[in-house]
Amino acid sequence: MLLSPVVQITDGVWLISSFKLVNSYLIVGQKKALLIDTGCGAGNIQQTVNSLTNRHLAVAITHGHFDHDAGGGLFDSVYMNEADWPVSRDYERQGSKILKDYILSRGEVRNPGQGEALAKMVLENLPKTFTPLSNGQLFDLGGRVIETIFTPGHTVGSVCFLDSKSKILFTGDMCNHESLLLNFDHSTTVSQYNASMKHLWARNKEFKTVGIGHGTLQVYPKSIISDYIKITDKILSGGASPNVVKEGIHRGLAYEEKGLRIFYSQEKIN
Repeated sequence: MLLSPVVQITDGVWLISSFKLVNSYLIVGQKKALLIDTGCGAGNIQQTVNSLTNRHLAVAITHGHFDHDAGGGLFDSVYMNEADWPVSRDYERQGSKILKDYILSRGEVRNPGQGEALAKMVLENLPKTFTPLSNGQLFDLGGRVIETIFTPGHTVGSVCFLDSKSKILFTGDMCNHESLLLNFDHSTTVSQYNASMKHLWARNKEFKTVGIGHGTLQVYPKSIISDYIKITDKILSGGASPNVVKEGIHRGLAYEEKGLRIFYSQEKIN
C-alpha cells in the first residue's frame, strides 16, 4: 500500500514525506506558514499542506534538485537561491522522464513492488519561475521567525533554514543519514562543504535537532553536523581511505564512517 506519511514533529512543525522518497517540512506560525521543499512530484503536496493549514503560505526550496522542487509549480511563488536556478532548469529540460526514472529506481527500494504505481503519479509541476532567496533572509510567520542560511556544498546554491522557536535546523541534502552526495557537476568542493558545515556548527547553540532531506520520519541529533565535519576533515587531510561503490542507488568514490557515507570526486576536494 502506498503511503505518504505526515508526522507532527513538534508544535507547529510537520514533516511531509513524499512516499518515503524525500522530506518536506511545513512550519506554521500565528499568521503565516512556510513550506520547505515541495517533494519529488508524486502526489499533490499542495493538497496535503491545505489539509494542515489555511494560513498564508510561503514556499522555499533548499536546493535545485528535482526531488525537492518538483511540486513547486503547484504554488504561486517559490523561493530559491539564484545560484541553483540553473540546476533546476537543467532538470526541467530533461522533462518528466527523469522524474519517473528517479521514482522507479528509488521507489522500489523504499516501497517494494510499488515503483510503477508511484511513477504513474508523477505530476509535471516543476516550477517555471523562482523568487530570489538570499543569505539571512527572514520569514516572519508570526510568533516564529525562520532564517535562511547560505550553505554551498551539496549544490552551489544550497541553503538551510533555522527555526529559532522549535530550535530545528532544516538542512535539505546538506545532511542525510544514509548518503551525502558531493559528486554532482554542480556540487562544490569537499573543502567548501566542510566550511559550510563549520559555519552551521558555530551556531549550534541556536538549534537542538536537524530536519534532513531524506530518511526516517524524525528529526536527528545536531551531532550529525559535527560528524560530517570530522569525516570531511579526514578527507581533506588525506587520512580517509575511500572505496568505489559499484552497486546500489548511489555509485562512485565514497568514504564511510560512523554509518555516514560521503560520495565525492577526487578532482574536487580542495
